[in-house]
Amino acid sequence: MSLTAKIQGTNKILDAQDYNKEQHKALVLDKFTDTPCIHVSGYDRKTQYGYTTNVRSHFRSTYTGEFPLDIEFSDEYFKKGEKYSPGESEEHREGKRWIADKVEELSKGFLSKEILEFEKLLKLENGKYRICDVAFNFPCGELFIFECQLSAITPEILESRSEDYRSLGVTFDWLFGKSAHTNDNISWYYNYFGKYPYILNFERTIQDSEAT
Repeated sequence: MSLTAKIQGTNKILDAQDYNKEQHKALVLDKFTDTPCIHVSGYDRKTQYGYTTNVRSHFRSTYTGEFPLDIEFSDEYFKKGEKYSPGESEEHREGKRWIADKVEELSKGFLSKEILEFEKLLKLENGKYRICDVAFNFPCGELFIFECQLSAITPEILESRSEDYRSLGVTFDWLFGKSAHTNDNISWYYNYFGKYPYILNFERTIQDSEAT
């Protein structure tokens, strides 16, 4: 599941909220496998706590083969195993939307939706592609990346992934929430960036999530 897909026969990336059935039916491909995917329209869902939340529109892959060898595994997007098994959480999708909106606001439009791409595939020095949650691509090649980290992760992995980005000349930042919001990760972030991280809070409703 993802917020974006490829349009068959072009190099264009389509945001799920811009999907038009008449224009795009049977033309959208999973960005990670180049196979057909299905558009899922947004809908309201009642949670176990009794409130109603909106599930944003997204794309669902139809691929059932082996996990692609050229993709760095991420448990924010896939379930563990040899098979390709998408497993992105609703909160992760919503967190990416929130981050994109907040970054545009705080940058006063310097990082705008015109250059925004969700789930950008960035080629690493090892030849594999990493899925970058929120990316702002400038025509000159400059790239700003923001990672929405909700699943458990260690400071060692954060350090390794950050050094990958740094070696490529990418400007990047991490936002933590849920299982990634630990004292060890906050300490690592402070030592690495010299400031405290934004924390994503999903305690009320997904639409009301906040960063503090």
